[in-house]
Amino acid sequence: MELRQLRYFVAVAEERNFTRAAERLNMTQPPLSRQIQQIEDTVGLALFERGARPLKLTEAGRVFYAQAKRLLEESDELLPLTRRLAQLAERIVIYPSTPRPSYADQQLSAFRDHAVEPAAVHEVRELQTALGLVAAQVGVCLVPESVRGLRARGVTYRSIEETNVSSPIIMSRRLQDQSSTTELFCSIARDLFKRPLSV
Repeated sequence: MELRQLRYFVAVAEERNFTRAAERLNMTQPPLSRQIQQIEDTVGLALFERGARPLKLTEAGRVFYAQAKRLLEESDELLPLTRRLAQLAERIVIYPSTPRPSYADQQLSAFRDHAVEPAAVHEVRELQTALGLVAAQVGVCLVPESVRGLRARGVTYRSIEETNVSSPIIMSRRLQDQSSTTELFCSIARDLFKRPLSV
């Protein structure tokens, strides 16, 4: 069943008259009557009491009307929401702005790989600043899964369905630092990231 058919049904239910509903919908009455009959055939129930003047909904018709009205209202909200999300996707927030190359460059690369050319790129130094800008609806930001644990007001986390999007983990240390503590830490890190991490 299409949204168009739900709009026809709602118009007839609200006008309680096929002629007025057809005028409201800028169509003639015979095609509208056929559409309502099609809806009833699809549902398998009578939605209007036949012969009643003005038209009255059956019990099934009242239930169908409530659900149709709700679906139409939600569909009317969908277009502006989609446009808003598209506008946000055109503005991205990346971090850290320095030093480079960094996770910021991996974010830009992920967007390029998916043919997303942002209209604006806001570079910030820290994750918390990036989340603040997202909360302020300045743009969207790619973050690692581990960031989901941070509860930032006004921020909603969405998983990326694509499994081949990843970011390497980079460990830096001072040149010539050969201390036993540093060597032990490096050894643990290498062992930890050789095997798959469990979430």
